[in-house]
Amino acid sequence: MNGKRALDAGVLFVAGILVLLAGAVPGSKAQARPALPKNGPLTVITSDLSRSGEYVATVARRGRTKLLYRPGCCELLSIDWSPNGRWLAFSSTCLGCGGPGPSLFGINLLDTASGKRRRISKQDGFDLAWSPKRSRLAVVRFPPDVFPSQYGSIHVMKLDGSADRPLSTGTEGSDSSPSWSPSGTRLAFDTGRTTHSVSIIDANGSNRRLLAADASTPAWSPKGGRIAVQAGCGVKLFTPAGEDVTPNRRPCGAIGLPGVPVWSPDGRKIAIQAETGIYVMNADGSGLHLVTTLTGRGMFKAGRPAWRPRKG
Repeated sequence: MNGKRALDAGVLFVAGILVLLAGAVPGSKAQARPALPKNGPLTVITSDLSRSGEYVATVARRGRTKLLYRPGCCELLSIDWSPNGRWLAFSSTCLGCGGPGPSLFGINLLDTASGKRRRISKQDGFDLAWSPKRSRLAVVRFPPDVFPSQYGSIHVMKLDGSADRPLSTGTEGSDSSPSWSPSGTRLAFDTGRTTHSVSIIDANGSNRRLLAADASTPAWSPKGGRIAVQAGCGVKLFTPAGEDVTPNRRPCGAIGLPGVPVWSPDGRKIAIQAETGIYVMNADGSGLHLVTTLTGRGMFKAGRPAWRPRKG
Protein backbone atom coordinates (compact mmCIF):
# COMPACT_ATOMS: atom_id res chain seq x y z
CA MET A 1 0.00 0.00 0.00
CA ASN A 2 2.80 2.38 0.87
CA GLY A 3 4.52 1.51 -2.37
CA LYS A 4 1.38 2.42 -4.36
CA ARG A 5 1.10 5.77 -2.58
CA ALA A 6 4.73 6.52 -3.30
CA LEU A 7 4.21 5.63 -6.97
CA ASP A 8 1.14 7.87 -7.21
CA ALA A 9 3.02 10.75 -5.59
CA GLY A 10 5.87 10.27 -8.03
CA VAL A 11 3.50 10.35 -11.00
CA LEU A 12 1.89 13.57 -9.75
CA PHE A 13 5.31 15.15 -9.18
CA VAL A 14 6.45 14.32 -12.73
CA ALA A 15 3.16 15.58 -14.16
CA GLY A 16 3.62 18.86 -12.32
CA ILE A 17 7.11 19.28 -13.71
CA LEU A 18 5.82 18.63 -17.24
CA VAL A 19 3.13 21.30 -16.82
CA LEU A 20 5.73 23.83 -15.70
CA LEU A 21 7.98 22.93 -18.59
CA ALA A 22 5.10 23.26 -21.05
CA GLY A 23 4.69 26.86 -19.98
CA ALA A 24 8.29 27.55 -20.95
CA VAL A 25 8.13 25.91 -24.37
CA PRO A 26 7.87 28.50 -27.17
CA GLY A 27 4.44 28.37 -28.79
CA SER A 28 2.74 26.54 -25.93
CA LYS A 29 -0.59 27.88 -24.73
CA ALA A 30 0.76 28.31 -21.22
CA GLN A 31 3.54 30.62 -22.39
CA ALA A 32 3.01 34.25 -21.40
CA ARG A 33 3.16 36.90 -24.09
CA PRO A 34 6.14 39.24 -23.97
CA ALA A 35 5.37 42.39 -22.02
CA LEU A 36 4.68 45.45 -24.12
CA PRO A 37 7.14 48.35 -23.78
CA LYS A 38 6.30 51.47 -21.82
CA ASN A 39 5.42 54.78 -23.41
CA GLY A 40 8.30 57.09 -24.17
CA PRO A 41 7.79 60.58 -25.61
CA LEU A 42 5.89 61.43 -28.74
CA THR A 43 8.28 62.41 -31.52
CA VAL A 44 7.54 64.89 -34.30
CA ILE A 45 8.99 66.61 -37.33
CA THR A 46 9.14 70.35 -36.85
CA SER A 47 10.84 73.44 -38.23
CA ASP A 48 13.93 75.07 -36.78
CA LEU A 49 12.85 78.69 -36.42
CA SER A 50 16.37 79.97 -35.77
CA ARG A 51 17.96 78.23 -38.75
CA SER A 52 16.83 76.82 -42.08
CA GLY A 53 15.74 73.22 -42.30
CA GLU A 54 13.75 70.85 -40.15
CA TYR A 55 14.52 68.59 -37.20
CA VAL A 56 13.20 65.70 -35.16
CA ALA A 57 12.03 66.63 -31.67
CA THR A 58 10.47 64.88 -28.71
CA VAL A 59 7.45 66.46 -27.04
CA ALA A 60 7.93 67.06 -23.33
CA ARG A 61 5.48 68.32 -20.73
CA ARG A 62 3.32 71.36 -21.52
CA GLY A 63 4.06 70.96 -25.21
CA ARG A 64 7.71 71.90 -25.03
CA THR A 65 10.02 70.19 -27.49
CA LYS A 66 13.55 68.83 -27.17
CA LEU A 67 15.85 68.55 -30.17
CA LEU A 68 16.64 64.94 -31.02
CA TYR A 69 18.20 65.11 -34.48
CA ARG A 70 18.74 67.76 -37.15
CA PRO A 71 19.62 66.53 -40.67
CA GLY A 72 21.42 69.63 -41.87
CA CYS A 73 19.52 71.53 -44.54
CA CYS A 74 17.43 68.51 -45.57
CA GLU A 75 13.65 68.33 -45.40
CA LEU A 76 12.15 65.46 -43.42
CA LEU A 77 9.36 63.38 -44.89
CA SER A 78 8.75 60.63 -42.35
CA ILE A 79 9.98 59.12 -39.07
CA ASP A 80 9.37 55.90 -37.14
CA TRP A 81 10.91 54.18 -34.11
CA SER A 82 12.28 50.65 -33.94
CA PRO A 83 10.28 48.39 -31.61
CA ASN A 84 13.03 48.60 -28.96
CA GLY A 85 13.12 52.41 -29.10
CA ARG A 86 16.82 52.63 -29.91
CA TRP A 87 16.81 53.26 -33.66
CA LEU A 88 15.04 56.08 -35.46
CA ALA A 89 14.24 55.57 -39.13
CA PHE A 90 13.81 58.75 -41.11
CA SER A 91 13.27 59.65 -44.75
CA SER A 92 14.54 62.96 -46.06
CA THR A 93 14.87 64.87 -49.28
CA CYS A 94 17.53 67.52 -49.76
CA LEU A 95 16.42 70.21 -52.19
CA GLY A 96 19.25 72.60 -53.06
CA CYS A 97 21.47 71.15 -50.33
CA GLY A 98 25.22 71.36 -50.48
CA GLY A 99 27.80 69.76 -48.20
CA PRO A 100 26.48 66.73 -46.33
CA GLY A 101 22.96 67.02 -47.74
CA PRO A 102 23.18 64.45 -50.56
CA SER A 103 24.44 61.74 -48.18
CA LEU A 104 21.20 62.10 -46.19
CA PHE A 105 18.89 61.92 -49.19
CA GLY A 106 16.76 58.79 -48.89
CA ILE A 107 16.06 56.52 -45.91
CA ASN A 108 18.39 56.53 -42.92
CA LEU A 109 18.71 54.72 -39.61
CA LEU A 110 19.95 56.69 -36.61
CA ASP A 111 21.38 54.81 -33.61
CA THR A 112 20.37 57.12 -30.77
CA ALA A 113 22.71 55.34 -28.35
CA SER A 114 25.85 56.11 -30.35
CA GLY A 115 24.66 58.96 -32.56
CA LYS A 116 25.82 57.08 -35.65
CA ARG A 117 23.75 57.12 -38.82
CA ARG A 118 23.68 54.94 -41.90
CA ARG A 119 21.74 55.33 -45.11
CA ILE A 120 19.96 52.20 -46.30
CA SER A 121 18.25 53.59 -49.40
CA LYS A 122 18.98 56.42 -51.83
CA GLN A 123 15.25 56.69 -52.56
CA ASP A 124 13.06 58.75 -50.27
CA GLY A 125 9.44 58.10 -49.36
CA PHE A 126 6.89 58.65 -46.61
CA ASP A 127 4.78 56.75 -44.07
CA LEU A 128 7.70 54.70 -42.75
CA ALA A 129 6.58 51.68 -40.71
CA TRP A 130 9.04 49.49 -38.80
CA SER A 131 8.02 45.82 -38.60
CA PRO A 132 7.50 44.42 -35.06
CA LYS A 133 10.28 41.87 -35.57
CA ARG A 134 12.74 44.72 -36.36
CA SER A 135 13.75 43.05 -39.62
CA ARG A 136 11.94 45.14 -42.25
CA LEU A 137 10.68 48.59 -43.09
CA ALA A 138 7.61 49.50 -45.10
CA VAL A 139 7.62 52.81 -46.94
CA VAL A 140 5.36 54.53 -49.46
CA ARG A 141 7.15 55.72 -52.58
CA PHE A 142 5.79 58.71 -54.47
CA PRO A 143 4.19 58.00 -57.84
CA PRO A 144 6.41 58.85 -60.86
CA ASP A 145 6.67 62.58 -61.54
CA VAL A 146 4.37 63.46 -58.62
CA PHE A 147 6.17 65.00 -55.66
CA PRO A 148 4.96 65.58 -53.10
CA SER A 149 1.86 63.40 -52.94
CA GLN A 150 -0.29 61.80 -50.28
CA TYR A 151 -0.31 58.37 -51.91
CA GLY A 152 1.95 56.04 -53.89
CA SER A 153 3.13 52.42 -53.83
CA ILE A 154 4.02 50.50 -50.67
CA HIS A 155 7.53 49.00 -50.68
CA VAL A 156 9.01 46.60 -48.13
CA MET A 157 12.78 46.31 -47.57
CA LYS A 158 15.26 44.72 -45.22
CA LEU A 159 17.16 46.92 -42.79
CA ASP A 160 20.27 46.86 -44.92
CA GLY A 161 18.27 48.24 -47.84
CA SER A 162 18.21 44.98 -49.75
CA ALA A 163 15.13 43.17 -51.07
CA ASP A 164 13.45 46.54 -51.71
CA ARG A 165 10.29 45.44 -53.51
CA PRO A 166 6.84 46.89 -54.13
CA LEU A 167 3.92 45.21 -52.40
CA SER A 168 1.46 44.04 -55.04
CA THR A 169 -1.78 45.45 -53.64
CA GLY A 170 -3.55 45.75 -56.99
CA THR A 171 -4.54 49.36 -56.34
CA GLU A 172 -2.53 51.09 -59.09
CA GLY A 173 -0.34 53.19 -56.81
CA SER A 174 -3.03 54.78 -54.67
CA ASP A 175 -1.81 53.47 -51.29
CA SER A 176 -0.51 55.03 -48.07
CA SER A 177 -0.31 54.46 -44.30
CA PRO A 178 1.01 50.88 -44.06
CA SER A 179 0.73 49.50 -40.52
CA TRP A 180 2.08 46.09 -39.46
CA SER A 181 0.23 43.49 -37.43
CA PRO A 182 2.11 42.56 -34.22
CA SER A 183 3.11 39.23 -35.79
CA GLY A 184 4.64 41.00 -38.79
CA THR A 185 2.70 38.77 -41.19
CA ARG A 186 0.06 41.28 -42.37
CA LEU A 187 -0.34 44.97 -43.04
CA ALA A 188 -3.30 47.32 -42.93
CA PHE A 189 -3.17 50.18 -45.43
CA ASP A 190 -5.10 53.09 -46.88
CA THR A 191 -6.21 53.20 -50.52
CA GLY A 192 -7.63 56.29 -52.20
CA ARG A 193 -7.10 59.68 -53.77
CA THR A 194 -10.43 61.42 -53.21
CA THR A 195 -12.37 58.74 -51.32
CA HIS A 196 -10.54 56.29 -49.07
CA SER A 197 -10.86 52.76 -47.72
CA VAL A 198 -8.76 50.54 -45.47
CA SER A 199 -7.70 47.01 -46.38
CA ILE A 200 -5.61 44.21 -44.89
CA ILE A 201 -3.09 42.19 -46.90
CA ASP A 202 -0.53 39.48 -46.18
CA ALA A 203 3.07 40.68 -46.13
CA ASN A 204 3.73 38.71 -49.34
CA GLY A 205 0.99 40.61 -51.20
CA SER A 206 -1.71 37.93 -51.07
CA ASN A 207 -5.18 37.74 -49.52
CA ARG A 208 -6.13 41.41 -49.74
CA ARG A 209 -9.55 42.17 -48.27
CA LEU A 210 -11.52 45.27 -47.36
CA LEU A 211 -11.57 46.18 -43.67
CA ALA A 212 -13.53 49.45 -43.70
CA ALA A 213 -15.01 51.70 -46.37
CA ASP A 214 -14.98 55.50 -45.98
CA ALA A 215 -11.97 55.24 -43.66
CA SER A 216 -8.27 56.07 -43.84
CA THR A 217 -4.86 56.06 -42.08
CA PRO A 218 -5.04 52.73 -40.21
CA ALA A 219 -2.95 51.97 -37.12
CA TRP A 220 -2.72 48.37 -35.84
CA SER A 221 -2.76 48.12 -32.03
CA PRO A 222 0.28 46.61 -30.26
CA LYS A 223 -1.82 43.72 -28.95
CA GLY A 224 -3.29 43.07 -32.40
CA GLY A 225 -6.98 43.00 -31.58
CA ARG A 226 -7.86 46.49 -32.79
CA ILE A 227 -7.14 48.63 -35.84
CA ALA A 228 -7.75 52.36 -35.41
CA VAL A 229 -8.81 54.34 -38.47
CA GLN A 230 -9.78 57.91 -39.22
CA ALA A 231 -13.47 57.94 -40.11
CA GLY A 232 -16.09 60.66 -40.17
CA CYS A 233 -15.99 62.88 -37.10
CA GLY A 234 -13.15 61.04 -35.34
CA VAL A 235 -11.48 57.66 -34.86
CA LYS A 236 -13.10 54.25 -35.12
CA LEU A 237 -11.81 50.87 -33.96
CA PHE A 238 -12.22 47.63 -35.91
CA THR A 239 -11.16 44.07 -35.24
CA PRO A 240 -8.96 42.51 -37.96
CA ALA A 241 -12.11 40.60 -38.99
CA GLY A 242 -13.86 43.90 -39.74
CA GLU A 243 -16.16 44.23 -36.71
CA ASP A 244 -16.73 47.80 -35.55
CA VAL A 245 -15.87 47.81 -31.82
CA THR A 246 -15.62 51.57 -31.28
CA PRO A 247 -16.42 52.19 -27.56
CA ASN A 248 -18.63 54.93 -26.13
CA ARG A 249 -19.64 56.14 -29.55
CA ARG A 250 -20.89 59.65 -30.10
CA PRO A 251 -23.88 60.02 -32.44
CA CYS A 252 -21.49 59.97 -35.41
CA GLY A 253 -20.10 56.59 -34.31
CA ALA A 254 -16.53 57.69 -33.54
CA ILE A 255 -14.32 58.72 -30.62
CA GLY A 256 -11.85 61.57 -30.25
CA LEU A 257 -11.69 63.98 -33.16
CA PRO A 258 -10.78 63.78 -36.87
CA GLY A 259 -7.12 63.00 -37.45
CA VAL A 260 -4.45 60.36 -37.95
CA PRO A 261 -4.42 57.82 -35.08
CA VAL A 262 -1.15 56.57 -33.54
CA TRP A 263 -1.18 53.85 -30.84
CA SER A 264 0.97 54.20 -27.74
CA PRO A 265 3.56 51.40 -27.31
CA ASP A 266 1.65 49.93 -24.35
CA GLY A 267 -1.63 49.93 -26.29
CA ARG A 268 -3.51 51.96 -23.70
CA LYS A 269 -3.63 55.33 -25.45
CA ILE A 270 -4.11 56.76 -28.93
CA ALA A 271 -2.53 59.97 -30.21
CA ILE A 272 -4.38 61.89 -32.91
CA GLN A 273 -2.63 64.14 -35.41
CA ALA A 274 -5.28 66.78 -36.07
CA GLU A 275 -5.36 70.09 -37.89
CA THR A 276 -4.89 72.04 -34.66
CA GLY A 277 -2.16 69.90 -33.11
CA ILE A 278 -1.57 66.48 -31.56
CA TYR A 279 -4.04 65.14 -29.01
CA VAL A 280 -3.93 62.06 -26.79
CA MET A 281 -6.83 60.03 -25.41
CA ASN A 282 -7.34 56.72 -23.66
CA ALA A 283 -8.08 53.79 -25.94
CA ASP A 284 -11.77 53.96 -24.95
CA GLY A 285 -11.99 57.58 -26.11
CA SER A 286 -11.94 59.18 -22.67
CA GLY A 287 -9.50 61.79 -21.43
CA LEU A 288 -8.93 63.57 -24.75
CA HIS A 289 -6.48 66.46 -24.35
CA LEU A 290 -4.12 68.59 -26.43
CA VAL A 291 -0.42 67.69 -26.10
CA THR A 292 1.12 70.18 -28.52
CA THR A 293 0.01 72.63 -31.17
CA LEU A 294 2.65 71.18 -33.50
CA THR A 295 1.25 68.77 -36.07
CA GLY A 296 4.48 67.02 -37.08
CA ARG A 297 3.62 67.06 -40.78
CA GLY A 298 6.72 68.89 -41.94
CA MET A 299 7.25 71.05 -45.00
CA PHE A 300 5.69 68.58 -47.43
CA LYS A 301 2.77 67.66 -45.16
CA ALA A 302 3.73 63.97 -45.30
CA GLY A 303 5.00 63.43 -41.74
CA ARG A 304 3.17 62.01 -38.78
CA PRO A 305 4.08 61.62 -35.12
CA ALA A 306 5.86 58.49 -33.86
CA TRP A 307 5.54 57.27 -30.28
CA ARG A 308 8.88 56.08 -28.88
CA PRO A 309 8.85 52.72 -27.05
CA ARG A 310 10.71 52.58 -23.75
CA LYS A 311 11.98 49.40 -22.14
CA GLY A 312 11.74 48.81 -18.40
